[in-house]
Amino acid sequence: MAYVRVDSAVKYFAREAGDDMLVLGKVSFDAKENGMTCLLGPSGCGKSTLLNVISGLEALDQGQVEIVSHQSDGSRVPRIGYVFQDPRLLNWKRVEGNMTFALKGMRVPENQWEERIREYLTLVDLIEFRQQYPLYLSGGMRQRVGLARAWSSSPKCFSWTNPLASSIS
Repeated sequence: MAYVRVDSAVKYFAREAGDDMLVLGKVSFDAKENGMTCLLGPSGCGKSTLLNVISGLEALDQGQVEIVSHQSDGSRVPRIGYVFQDPRLLNWKRVEGNMTFALKGMRVPENQWEERIREYLTLVDLIEFRQQYPLYLSGGMRQRVGLARAWSSSPKCFSWTNPLASSIS
């Protein structure tokens, strides 16, 4: 079982003028296992900030985020997959090197790397580009490498910030 619970999340960002801007104002919701939760809103309303909070990249000023994930080994340590608006690939590493870097960081056993790289690059239709450097890929291809990289760590929770969603109002 895995779920995310956000309870009264409040986040401020400092402005250049010295005052604070409210980005998240007491946001609450539950995202259940095997369900789909979408964050919709105009540009600048805090969608990406909320995903950054859930993933642990940002701290809340008030409220809390709880991620419950029961792993097969019985632990409750959440494993989160996250795809950024900008793919954040390492340009000096080839596609498979970017995936290996993530798998190593998530402590996936090395004997599983090749199978996962092949499986997820095939899923996003980029297996033939595994030896390519990111700078030689289109923007969409780089985004798909980011998806493959996140999925390859077998996350129980998955977040995806879509730059197109930011422009929907």
